[in-house]
Amino acid sequence: MNAKKKESIFVLLIIITIGIILQYKYMDEFPKFIHGWAQSDRYALAQGFINNGFNLFKPETLVYNHQFPTNWLRPSNSTITAVDFPIHEYMVAIIMTIVNSTAPLVFRLYTLLYSFVGLFFLYKLSYLITKNYYKSILVILFAATSPVYVYYQNGFLPTLPSLANVIIGSYFYCSYLQSAKKKDFIWSILFLTLAALNRSTCIIPLVAVFGVEFLR
Repeated sequence: MNAKKKESIFVLLIIITIGIILQYKYMDEFPKFIHGWAQSDRYALAQGFINNGFNLFKPETLVYNHQFPTNWLRPSNSTITAVDFPIHEYMVAIIMTIVNSTAPLVFRLYTLLYSFVGLFFLYKLSYLITKNYYKSILVILFAATSPVYVYYQNGFLPTLPSLANVIIGSYFYCSYLQSAKKKDFIWSILFLTLAALNRSTCIIPLVAVFGVEFLR
């Protein structure tokens, strides 16, 4: 095993160890605290896909009364709801079906693992820019222990998976700028688009990339 692979494995161990230490107590808890309603909605979306036969284009929750003021007092005819592209909830529903469990643990574990991938690509992005192994580890330690990152790291909102996709897309774009490999640009646009579809605010990095390419 070469030195670079050993360094990558060590970084992964750091990321996983910190994540487990900070999150293991909460892995089987139902949505609560800040954004508890929104988290419950996302958890319900995953169960909704199981109930509707995995129809990606008809996401639904478990309630007939929507939260918007004009609709709250009037129940709808179905639980189908409007939502950003719910690909993560759909994937969670598939996993829940495979393991035959709709426990919160399944959803939380999916988000936690996705956060690990995001942190690892943050390390790769930092190393790509700085060429310094130790500086890149410091970047990971700072991000992995950030209160905001830790709070969303194993939750039900798409915030963390979308952020991870932005990081992955940014890594591939920076790689493309250095190598000029078209496949890196394609991977970058793919992940940035996926992030934007699932979290509308994440359209900013995608627009920025197209803006830079237009100027170039």
